[in-house]
Amino acid sequence: MKKLGLVLLAAFLLAVSLAMKPSSVYACSCVFPDSAAAAAASSAAVFSGKVTAIKKEKLDGETYNAVLIEVDTAWKGMPYSQAIVYTPWSSCQFDFEIGQSYLLYTYEKQGTLHVISCSRSGLLQHVSADVNELVAGEAPSQVLNLSGEFSMWRTLQPLAVTGAVVMIGAVLLVIIYRRSSAR
Repeated sequence: MKKLGLVLLAAFLLAVSLAMKPSSVYACSCVFPDSAAAAAASSAAVFSGKVTAIKKEKLDGETYNAVLIEVDTAWKGMPYSQAIVYTPWSSCQFDFEIGQSYLLYTYEKQGTLHVISCSRSGLLQHVSADVNELVAGEAPSQVLNLSGEFSMWRTLQPLAVTGAVVMIGAVLLVIIYRRSSAR
């Protein structure tokens, strides 16, 4: 009877692992713009700001880091005081740190702003030549509060669903195992 329980446990774990489909992996091919002006011309929005929150989010089945930015200066396409920028979990992922300020050259994909490592984006303290070339930016003209997009519930919701499925499966396995060993 113990063998039956182990077989059921193994089957459950296999089913859970198959249900968690891994993301596709793509190689990152980089072609950096020659200048800040060229990068800005091909960008949907160019702005600088401080990272206040980071969370994992799925878009079209792919995993991204969603990053909440408190915008301080905009050069193109960013009139808002806050922005959410996405970066893929891939070799092109742009590494953000909470509390750090960045100059971002973003592109638009299905109505959302994205940034990858293959751009002139970088820590604000390391891209002063770009800031000087871009000349005078402007402060955001419209106050926007996107903090609700980063609430604890929205961040934990996918984790809570997965945890609930695993817990229900474990309880069912224990019940099945106890019934089979009682016979």
